[in-house]
Amino acid sequence: LLHVAITILTSDTLIERQDNLDYAHQLLICFVERGKILFGHEFVVYNVHSLVHLVQCVKEHGSLENFSAFRFENHLRKLMKHVRNAKNPLVQVVNRITEQRQSEKLKNSDIEISCHFPNNAYLLTTGECVHVLTYREGENELAVRKYIQSEDYYHEPCHSKSLGIS
Repeated sequence: LLHVAITILTSDTLIERQDNLDYAHQLLICFVERGKILFGHEFVVYNVHSLVHLVQCVKEHGSLENFSAFRFENHLRKLMKHVRNAKNPLVQVVNRITEQRQSEKLKNSDIEISCHFPNNAYLLTTGECVHVLTYREGENELAVRKYIQSEDYYHEPCHSKSLGIS
């Protein structure tokens, strides 16, 4: 419920339609109500209650990407994965990023391509799904496995393909 609602509210395309906003609002209300039933009234702290007002914020400010901290939080989480101990965390982050760029990633315009799970599956603009197996640094050569058929990742509360997820 929460995933589908947030997916809708982070998409500039999906929020253009009022029926999508109404659907996201219904899903968020359902999420909060079910959470209250499953986990008790203590579940509905301020942050959880705020979810029922999220659609109104999207109507006023645009998609969540325009005013949320998602991008910062996601980037910070990636940076923190590079820190192995408390000594010189900034140096560690810089070293790990340098190592990654030299050993496992190929910069292709604005897209970083990885051959390591779980970041090695890509949906191409043609709609095809590929899995990067290897690449040769400096030669811009990739070995990929192309999936012939893709299916919905989930069917409830809606089909994931309708949100661009397969």
